[in-house]
Amino acid sequence: MNMESETLETLGPSEFSFAITKVAVAQICQSAGFRAAQSSALETITRITTLYLQTLAKSASSRAASSGRTQSNIYDVVHALEHLSSDQGFAGASNPNGCLLASSPLLDLIKFVYSRCEIPFAKPLPRRSNLSQNLPLPQNPSNSKQSPHIPTWLPGFPDPSTYIEPKTEIPSGLNWNAEVEERKHSGNEKEKKSRLGNMELPKKRERVTFRMGEAAEAKGPG
Repeated sequence: MNMESETLETLGPSEFSFAITKVAVAQICQSAGFRAAQSSALETITRITTLYLQTLAKSASSRAASSGRTQSNIYDVVHALEHLSSDQGFAGASNPNGCLLASSPLLDLIKFVYSRCEIPFAKPLPRRSNLSQNLPLPQNPSNSKQSPHIPTWLPGFPDPSTYIEPKTEIPSGLNWNAEVEERKHSGNEKEKKSRLGNMELPKKRERVTFRMGEAAEAKGPG
């Protein structure tokens, strides 16, 4: 059931986690009174334990993401424990406003930790820093010129030509401001002429005459 630390360092992330879980499961079986275990049974229990831990981590990560955070905290883990314990039920499950630090699954886990003696691994495990050196991070060529506070694994910005308006080159010898003013002036003149053209009266008009006397006779005495 023992495993050399040198062998663990050569494993990939998934194989490493499975090997560590297998050692932990074997030690749990040994502490429960088993002196031996079949390899198939040990691997089956290890897979179940690995799936449980992965589901717990995914649930906590999803809870953190829904709250706008990139890292999980103790409250996300407690929510994940309650979610996985909801099938069989637990004390206080009917009270959604209860204190998370007083959650029944968390208290049961605390009691178990304090009531059991820790069983250390036979040999020290390699640190995470040693493993991360063997895992190349995805590099994006477009992120090479970004600010140092931007992680390299984020997708790059779009091409500048998609959001920056290209500058119009002005031929040498031309006054751009003068040309713009001239265009504005010519446009205003045309608009002014079009408006005045609609207000002009015809040059030749019929003459209208009025005779005050005839109008008074036609009207008659008041």
